Amino acid sequence: MSRPADLLEPLAPRPLSPHAGPGATPPTAPEDRERRRRTRRRAALAAGAGAFLAAVVGLAASAAAVPGGETWGSELAVSGGDDVNVSLVDGAVRLATPSTAKARSEGVMLLPPRRPAAPANAVTTELTADLPPGTSARVDVRGILPDGSWSRWLPTKDDVRTVLPATTTQVQARVVMLGGSGSVSPAVERLWMTTSTTSAAPATGTAPAAPTTTAPATTRPPAPPSTTVIPIRPGAPAPAATPNAAPTPAAKPIWDAAITAQGLGMFKDTPWNMVGAKTPTVVPATDLAGRKALKFTMPGGGKRSEIEPNVDNFTEGQDRYIRLSVRLADGFPVDTDSWQLITQFKNEGTGSPPLELRIGNGNFVLSGGFGHPSGSKSFDKVIAPAAVGKVTTLVLHVKFSSTSSKSVVDAWVDGQQKVTGFRPPGGTLYPGDYSYWKLGLYRDTGIGKTSTYELSDAKLGDSYAAVAG
Repeated sequence: MSRPADLLEPLAPRPLSPHAGPGATPPTAPEDRERRRRTRRRAALAAGAGAFLAAVVGLAASAAAVPGGETWGSELAVSGGDDVNVSLVDGAVRLATPSTAKARSEGVMLLPPRRPAAPANAVTTELTADLPPGTSARVDVRGILPDGSWSRWLPTKDDVRTVLPATTTQVQARVVMLGGSGSVSPAVERLWMTTSTTSAAPATGTAPAAPTTTAPATTRPPAPPSTTVIPIRPGAPAPAATPNAAPTPAAKPIWDAAITAQGLGMFKDTPWNMVGAKTPTVVPATDLAGRKALKFTMPGGGKRSEIEPNVDNFTEGQDRYIRLSVRLADGFPVDTDSWQLITQFKNEGTGSPPLELRIGNGNFVLSGGFGHPSGSKSFDKVIAPAAVGKVTTLVLHVKFSSTSSKSVVDAWVDGQQKVTGFRPPGGTLYPGDYSYWKLGLYRDTGIGKTSTYELSDAKLGDSYAAVAG
């Protein structure tokens, strides 16, 4: 289903990511530093209201009614209870512990629930923050469902209405902050929130998980319990179902690109990831009626057109499943013997990643390890032939570790397992480092042919079932 018209308003500029890659450092010229600051001014909320801004972390604490909803300035107070790694400094909320050269600092400020004057099913946010290059700050919202439980967290975009799963009588917001290298922190100054009602379909995307140090404000459904298979003799009746048995909760992904509904909305804004090519465009998916896809096009001699899913970094010991559905266009140079990546789990800093998925010599190939700090531990592991003109769904299971014996990669193509228990010689992480996820096209500039492909689906989960649907 296409995205509702009232969700197609222009997206506000999104914060930058520090992952620039070689030769693509975020700008630091004075005119660019001036653009770091994202400040939004709201017109008077109601004529003659006489409301004034109160100095609570420099924001308004009063609320004023607007047609179809209510608008208020959230009190960005740091309580220390459910907040993690944030503090109030110089009138703004900042990270309490700065980033280091090897790890980016993360923090969460959980705001108290608010009961709007009238039930609503949509929320619009406006965040004012100073975002130096390499830092980010986002707002997630949720609402009380009819059964009394909280909905999942949904990411918001400034001035774009986020539709909740159901009409709610309470809403809650959290601000998730990510620091940059060199002890740089975002500075959150104000947050305006507006509730409203709309007939638009609920948002399908869920917010990336908050940093693991955060006291969990919401919990994903538990994994289905293990079951015992009871053999049935030929002709014997099947065992009777247990009366009133509770339904097993379906496995859910940690992150879903939701391209049909969200377009590029579930990805970070990283303009430096475009070198010799343009940002992917949202198009009707070929061969998938009613679906949308992201179309990546790399002209001959181009180098990079990549996007970064808005997910947490991959760290030692994590166990993750990654799903991609791609359609290589006719003429895609699958037979090149040079490097041509469609996804990579990139180490922080420069150099070749510990794990990547590329296309070459007619195949989808797992590669990596060339940039290992102790010397090259490169490898190539063929998964399956790379077909053009059809949708191919790939699922990777990765146990992230810098130790080869603890790292594992499995791979499925269109539901058939092609790689089982592969252990890269240098592990799936570099020692003492983390990796982040990049999608798109990154290739040798010596490739003269144009490469085009569509990405119609991308998911991240903690089980195969969570990403298989």
